[in-house]
Amino acid sequence: MRDVTLSAVHNLSWTELKPYAVSLFRSSCASDMKVIIVTPATSAEVRENFTRLGFMLVESPMPTENPIKWDEWGWLRFHEAAKFLRSSSESFRYVMWTDARDVVFQSNPLAWLEKNLSPFKMAIAGLGHAVKDCPQYNDPWVKAVAGSSYDRIREFEALACGTFGGEALLMREMFEDIYDGCISRPTTVRLPHPQGVTDQGMFNVLAHEMYAASTKIPRPKEGFAAQWWPGKSSWPEVFKHEGLPLFDSVQGLVITPETFVPYSIVHLYDRDPLWVEIMRNKYQ
Repeated sequence: MRDVTLSAVHNLSWTELKPYAVSLFRSSCASDMKVIIVTPATSAEVRENFTRLGFMLVESPMPTENPIKWDEWGWLRFHEAAKFLRSSSESFRYVMWTDARDVVFQSNPLAWLEKNLSPFKMAIAGLGHAVKDCPQYNDPWVKAVAGSSYDRIREFEALACGTFGGEALLMREMFEDIYDGCISRPTTVRLPHPQGVTDQGMFNVLAHEMYAASTKIPRPKEGFAAQWWPGKSSWPEVFKHEGLPLFDSVQGLVITPETFVPYSIVHLYDRDPLWVEIMRNKYQ
């Protein structure tokens, strides 16, 4: 069985996507399948470059432009990912799902799963702070969908729906549950930041409830994924007892505390303009 990386893009430029694509091309095994879900808003330049780097393009419908359902693309992409896994003629072992615009790979994440996942079935990258300590994003997102579980779930570590992987069947089920959970609920919006139903809010509830027994949340020293940028280390809310990611701007590497090895995945680096420049220069 093969392993596969999955992501989805909508209306992004090749400049924004090149670090993701080039870093995955450099770190992946020849036998791994690289799949990118695209919408009609994806430019010919983006399509041509992904194809040149060996990605399989999967077409997705254009999300509607409805401000009341601002995050439709957020959950539609999971529906398309599940549809791909259901319809593929391939039998997959591991599936690695990430965002694209703000992600780079420093090593093969599928190899990380092979070495470190068992006895769990899914690995989910934590954000290094509790849900309740993110009042602008994760806390209201969880509140919108958690119901009576809200007070309990907000005490847990916030999880990123842009960085998780695991056994193919469980991953497909998670994709489906995110989508079904979002479309079944009415949503509201408060610009510029949403306070209603989002994919990440739904994902946190699912991960901390029905998927909890199957899920591993790797600790920083294990080197799965850094959801970080340098300025985040100064936040009073972040967990500091396990150490903080180390940023080597000379080599363009993000390194684990304690074990001092490069993380397999770096997510959210684009919150720092210097690191946007570093990653774009490194992954040409």
